[in-house]
Amino acid sequence: MKKGTIHLDWVISIGIFLLYILFFFVFITPFYKPDTQEGVNTLDILEDNLRKEVYWNITRMPIFIIDCSECVGLAVEDFCLPSFPFGNWGQNEIIFTEDFNNPVNINFEINDNCGSDGTDPGDGHDIDDFTFSYNIATINKKTFWIIYNEGENYGNGEWSNGDCYNYIGEPPICNFLTYAESGGDYEYFYGLDEKIFGISESKFSGLNYDDIKSKWNFPEGAEFWIEMEYVDGDKGIIEPFPFGNKNHYEQADVYVREWGDYILDKYGIKEAIKINVGVWR
Repeated sequence: MKKGTIHLDWVISIGIFLLYILFFFVFITPFYKPDTQEGVNTLDILEDNLRKEVYWNITRMPIFIIDCSECVGLAVEDFCLPSFPFGNWGQNEIIFTEDFNNPVNINFEINDNCGSDGTDPGDGHDIDDFTFSYNIATINKKTFWIIYNEGENYGNGEWSNGDCYNYIGEPPICNFLTYAESGGDYEYFYGLDEKIFGISESKFSGLNYDDIKSKWNFPEGAEFWIEMEYVDGDKGIIEPFPFGNKNHYEQADVYVREWGDYILDKYGIKEAIKINVGVWR
């Protein structure tokens, strides 16, 4: 065989090989999906819908009472903060406390209690006020916190004259300290509100497996499970545990995912957790 023929055969072979590689990448690769692609997509469906279903947010906002000249020396003072600016915050959706790390509710009422407070718009509509009683033993500044959760009912009772500590008139009515921007018994102002996001344990515990499979348009024939546990091992797991169907058969394709998150309780307290989810079919 001549030497030139050998070189020609080599060039033809290389050409055929390159055409095959080009054909593979142009015509075959775009239609190829790895075996795990379906599992990844199903895990995405599970995680995305879980976040939509069990997350909630709580608003926490400070209220500052300052320059309370009449506070020192009195046992308990009655306050009526005129013009409560959050008309869509229902009384049962609020906790009023002095310590958001240990939120004990202070009795309060959102109503028109302040009387002639200089905020009447003159259109015949009452303006809601924020009323509470508390012993503030300082003349400088006292911080309170409003914790608002639209998805919760804290069961706050109604305010009555019996909740006041000082009365005037007959029949007796609450004798509130006088508010004024200058010259009154005290001043107050609202601080910046803070939005806190996390998982509601009660929402998670209230899920129904068959209902959410349908609601989330989970692929037919696919099953899943969800497990949550506190990072602090002493606190254990979060019921139900596991949620869903973890009893996959031996030949099933199983895909799992884990991430860190927070449980947010109804008082705005967050705790770190681990979430483990799995899908199979």
